[in-house]
Amino acid sequence: MTESSASSARRTSTRASEASAKCEALNDALEAADDGWVRVEDYFLALARELHARLGVPVLAHEIEMPIAEQLRRQQPAAPAGDPFAGLDVILSTRIDEHRHAGLFVRDGMIFGSAHLPDVSDAWLVERATTEIGRSPQVLAGGLPRGAVSAEVRDRKGVWHAAITIPGMWLCVLPQRSGQTDPEVRFRDLAGNPPPHHEDDVSAGVPLEDPSDAVWAQAAAVLSGARVPVLWPRQVSGRPDLYAWEGEAGAATALGLAGGGHRVWIAPSAPDPRQLFEQHLVRDWHYGAETAAARAQQVPITTLEGSIDGTPVTLDLVAPQEWWIRDEGWVAIAHADRYAVAITGYDKPPERLDLEQLR
Repeated sequence: MTESSASSARRTSTRASEASAKCEALNDALEAADDGWVRVEDYFLALARELHARLGVPVLAHEIEMPIAEQLRRQQPAAPAGDPFAGLDVILSTRIDEHRHAGLFVRDGMIFGSAHLPDVSDAWLVERATTEIGRSPQVLAGGLPRGAVSAEVRDRKGVWHAAITIPGMWLCVLPQRSGQTDPEVRFRDLAGNPPPHHEDDVSAGVPLEDPSDAVWAQAAAVLSGARVPVLWPRQVSGRPDLYAWEGEAGAATALGLAGGGHRVWIAPSAPDPRQLFEQHLVRDWHYGAETAAARAQQVPITTLEGSIDGTPVTLDLVAPQEWWIRDEGWVAIAHADRYAVAITGYDKPPERLDLEQLR
């Protein structure tokens, strides 16, 4: 090897060592940065945009979060604006920039989330728990706990950001990339208080009663002498228990029966169906009073076909229309000539409700 070639080799080796050191320093910096791994994707996107500007042809980054279709849209002349959600059943969305939205949509009876709508190739299944559906910026979504109407997410600077919501679901776009730790999420009811905690309570929302010993002791006499019929839905299995009554024990003017996760009140009159649903949310779900009143007004009053002792009747029904919060329960009211029957149930209502006298 000549002296000049040896000198050239040393310079090449020195440059290679310097480049290697810089790469190692860059890797160390990315690993130390909270959002370092997402910055790599942003780098390749910026490089692709610069190459596209210089070459005039599409330049795409492979195996990153941003779908290829969106990368192409960003490098092509703007097309006429159309419905960005055509063909999608979107239930909640917010615009991130001119090329994409973050949103939740329904597919195959499930809720999915994407931070790149209308592209859904990167969609994530969204259920009760907090789910990250986008990394740059960071987009989070999840289910609202029962009794909550709002959600807030705290970024790495300690700033809380309000999520957008619909009954039962929330979505939040943060002004940051994803990091190595999950952001804190907090929920509030309409009064600004934390919602009731039901995570480990399997009976949450189920209409239950615990009759006192005094009620048990007089139940037979009350039921046999009641001035209203002792009715129970055929669709609810098992025999109910008396939990309350009004009037004299031998001539009760109103009866309360409970069993199988249902509650029935038979009396000369019944409350407004929305008022009954509001009472159910407070009594069985422990909603705050303001939240329960507001939620009851959101739920429509529809009808449910049924019968009372074989006579056809149309009941007033209050039940959530959002299938993802059907576990909020339902109430129905049937009116007869001399009395009314108010039924409270859990989960979703039956296809019909047939009330029969207990023998």
